[in-house]
Amino acid sequence: SGVDCFFAPARSGEALSKPEAHGDELEICWVRKGRVKIQLPKEFHVLGPDEALKFDALLPHTYEILEDAELFIVHLQKTHRF
Repeated sequence: SGVDCFFAPARSGEALSKPEAHGDELEICWVRKGRVKIQLPKEFHVLGPDEALKFDALLPHTYEILEDAELFIVHLQKTHRF
């Protein structure tokens, strides 16, 4: 309860932004393969293999796939803090 995990293969050139998919959650993106740019309101991060980023999922964010990639994405309700 309170944790949703997704495996997401993605092709270079794709982009995804679905703010309606989130409640009051934290989001973790772990890149298994490829390169991904995650755009947040005042910053961006480029992740490569075995790199991860945790952020507040309520922030507007976009995933831009820079190289064919495999991602693991976790949505974690804030009530289930580490």
